[in-house]
Amino acid sequence: MTRKKAIVAALLAVFCVSAMSAAIASANEGTFVNKGGKALEKNKFTGKSGETKLEGGFGNIVAKSDSAVGKVINTEEGEQTVTFKETSQSLLGTCTSAGAKAGEVITLSRTHTRRASQPSGEILLLVQVLNTKHEVATEAAPFEFKCGSTTVKVFGSFLVKTNSTAEKTLWSFSGVSNGKHENTPTEYENSEGKKVKDVLRSNFGLGYENTDQVGTEEVTFEEAGHFV
Repeated sequence: MTRKKAIVAALLAVFCVSAMSAAIASANEGTFVNKGGKALEKNKFTGKSGETKLEGGFGNIVAKSDSAVGKVINTEEGEQTVTFKETSQSLLGTCTSAGAKAGEVITLSRTHTRRASQPSGEILLLVQVLNTKHEVATEAAPFEFKCGSTTVKVFGSFLVKTNSTAEKTLWSFSGVSNGKHENTPTEYENSEGKKVKDVLRSNFGLGYENTDQVGTEEVTFEEAGHFV
C-alpha cells in the first residue's frame, strides 16, 4: 500500500470510529425525533402552565402562570424563553426580572435529552438555566432577578420526566420535588454509564441552597415527535 493510501485509510478508520462513538453516545442519552426518526423539520414550540413554584429552604417564589416559546436545535437539544407571570415571594414581595413588567420573570433555558440510571433507563429532559448573556448560569455568573429590593440568584439544572411511548405535538413535562428541595429524579446516566448528580441552586439573599422547581408545563410542537 502506498503512503498516500495508508494515510487515507487511517483517516477513514478514525472517522468511522468517531461516528460510531457519537452514535452510541446519542443512543445512550436519548433523542427526540419525528416519525421518520430524524430531527424535526418544523422545530418551533410554545408552552404554558398554571402555578409554578421555586422552592427553597428560605421560602418559595410562586408564579400564577407562565408562557414559553422555543425551538428544537437538534435531536438532543432545545432552548426556550419562559415568562413567569404574577410572580411573588410572600415576605419579599413582587418579583421582576430586568426589563420585564412588574411581576414577570423572564428566564432563558437550554434542554438536553438524558437517560435515567439503569435498570429503568427512561429518557429524561435536563433543563439548564442560562444567564442574561445566554451562557450557562454558574454561581459566579447566575441568572438574577429581584423580589422587592432583594436580588435572587439562580444557577444549575433540574430533570423532568418525559413520555417516550407516543408520537404527538402536545406534551406535558412535570417538575416534581423529592421533599428535600431537589427535583426528582435527581441524577442521570451519561454516555459513559456514569451517574451524574443534577442540582438547581438559588440564593434569596441568605446564601445558596438546593432548590426545586415544581409545576407542569404543557408544550405544543409544530411537528409531532417522540423520544427514543
